[in-house]
Amino acid sequence: GVAGGAAGPINAVPAGTLPEGQWAMSLRMDLIDLNKRSNAQLQQLSAQGIDVHSTDREDSATLSIAYGLHPDVTVGASVPYVALRNLREADGAGGIEDLGDVEGMGDLSVYGQVRVLNETMEDDPGTMEVALLGGLKLPTGADREHADGELLETEHQPSPHTLEPFAGVSATRSFDRASLTADAIYLKATQGTQRTNTGDVFRYDLAWGYRLSEELKHEHIHEDGSVHMHGTADQQWDLVVELNGMWHESVNVDGDVDKNTGGNRVLLAPGMRLSTTRHMSWYASYGVPVIDNVHGLEHKTDGVAVLGMSWMF
Repeated sequence: GVAGGAAGPINAVPAGTLPEGQWAMSLRMDLIDLNKRSNAQLQQLSAQGIDVHSTDREDSATLSIAYGLHPDVTVGASVPYVALRNLREADGAGGIEDLGDVEGMGDLSVYGQVRVLNETMEDDPGTMEVALLGGLKLPTGADREHADGELLETEHQPSPHTLEPFAGVSATRSFDRASLTADAIYLKATQGTQRTNTGDVFRYDLAWGYRLSEELKHEHIHEDGSVHMHGTADQQWDLVVELNGMWHESVNVDGDVDKNTGGNRVLLAPGMRLSTTRHMSWYASYGVPVIDNVHGLEHKTDGVAVLGMSWMF
């Protein structure tokens, strides 16, 4: 969400890094609409002795900031505020617990991105970039939320309160007006509060972006120090189409695997970005599942809406 100006992805991670000395900040909203269960369905499952839950929606608002430490190195941090809407749970004894909304600060993540390839293509306009990604999710979020006087399970907390490393790779092929990005990122989960491991996460994306308008007006400083204006447009519109995949391992509580958690999901997510000469951009996408293979009674996904803005300074 912090890379502005390019006809690049919204959800995938582009391989391009920020210019040296450049700051970028973004605010992003993710609204995940889940295939919720009715009270009658929960009652039936509870009567069968099955302890399962239902959430209407998972929301998050993420603030991110990044800095161009070197032409090929970007460092940054992000922190989300997360919420589970209308959490209800079958208690396994024939009843239903209405736990309401659960919300709080999620974990702070710090990361670095190192571009290891930045090659101008000779046979076709554009560049080929490859970057390595890595960071840590820190145990800074809320992990002691209660409902009806009882401490919620770790999987329902805003934070599992663990130190979790992640690493990956990203590649972007830019053309005259378009770009193609692919990435793969793996997060290694560890045991957190209540002896719970919420599971490893593997994220993978493929994104295509196309610039619908002319290039934005901007100054370009040449090696000899001369400054020239490039571009002609005051506003720039980009069309983005992505495949966003995520595999999530099942939750493990003190060695006991919850077979109703985890799975693999792939979304088809078209979107748009508007950028202006004030170094601002606004973006939106909506993803619908094309693959939604969940384990057991885990929630399926109806759709994922993303809204955001970024500012470079």
